[in-house]
Amino acid sequence: MSVWKEGPVSAAPSPATVPDGRMAAVRRLQSTALGSESLQRLTGIAMRLLRADATVVCLVGDVTTVAAATGMPAGTLGGRCR
Repeated sequence: MSVWKEGPVSAAPSPATVPDGRMAAVRRLQSTALGSESLQRLTGIAMRLLRADATVVCLVGDVTTVAAATGMPAGTLGGRCR
């Protein structure tokens, strides 16, 4: 018998019902995350570990923006994720 008492699992709320706190956090991060050396290192490490051709970190807000990328064409950084 498990000693953990877990509540019911539910789906993530739709973006339309998410409080403004998440969007405010995204707006704050946009100025520092874009091109961040730490995020660039993260994408480089992920690419090597996953043996992927490319890796991308995106900020998801009003629009989804590429904050860091490794192995992607020039001009990808700051663009929109699909």
